[in-house]
Amino acid sequence: MADTPVKTEQYRELAGYGLTFVQSERPWRYPWHTHTFYSELMLVTHGQVVQTLNDRRVGSKAGDLLLIRPKDVHDIAGQDIAYYNLMFSDDKLEQIEKICGQTGIRTRLLNPKMPPTVSLRGEELDRVARGFNDALLATDPTQRLVSLPRIFFEIILDHFVFPFTDRPQANTMPAWLIQTIRQVELNPDKTVSVPDIVAMSGVSPEHVSRTFRKFLGMTPSTYIAKQRLQQACRLLSGTNRKLLDICYQVGFDNLSYFCNLFRREYGMSPGRYRNQYSILQRRPDTPPEP
Repeated sequence: MADTPVKTEQYRELAGYGLTFVQSERPWRYPWHTHTFYSELMLVTHGQVVQTLNDRRVGSKAGDLLLIRPKDVHDIAGQDIAYYNLMFSDDKLEQIEKICGQTGIRTRLLNPKMPPTVSLRGEELDRVARGFNDALLATDPTQRLVSLPRIFFEIILDHFVFPFTDRPQANTMPAWLIQTIRQVELNPDKTVSVPDIVAMSGVSPEHVSRTFRKFLGMTPSTYIAKQRLQQACRLLSGTNRKLLDICYQVGFDNLSYFCNLFRREYGMSPGRYRNQYSILQRRPDTPPEP
């Protein structure tokens, strides 16, 4: 087994994100592995990390951001290195498509022919690295669970989507719907209602309903319920708050209705979800899994 890193901090969240920080002064290697159900964004902040990615040698220096796709086979090696590793599930790329009002983004991102590495420099590198560090060290678990999606969307949109695709056109989602989705999904700590969405859209309730059905395949109320349940997952896995408090915080006013809706969506009760996926039950020094 490879040398243990000098410092490793980690937390995971079933709602779709995981973040790891690895720092090692000694020679260190993580062996060959692959990920079936999620992708990774590796940001090197110190030294040079060398990987063999699908039989191709890739060197990443400080400031390089590497996208590792599902089923990519790779190892990780280096000496006197430090890097962050952001893991995200496939459904996050579907959220990107909704935010951009375009389809096909997920397919392009996961295309092996697309360049996997971009470089961050200066103020941008400092800001992203600081965001990762704050997410790891935040004393309030809710703050960590809210900050990661913002960092993720910023990186993916600015470096892996917009440089390679056009901005939304007239035949895609209307601008008001893109902006509404962006506001809702980038601010999961804020609850919204159907009247809120209508107010943000500037169009009639009937038009809002038709547009949601056309582009998202669901009503505004169903979309809101799904967003509230996703936020409930974050709070269940990342905090010790009482179930009733979480129910109210995410926007439901009836605990029985919330539990039934949660069970229909995830196939288990909120209590079982917490028992199975709570990140607070894991030791902070648990090594990252391949």
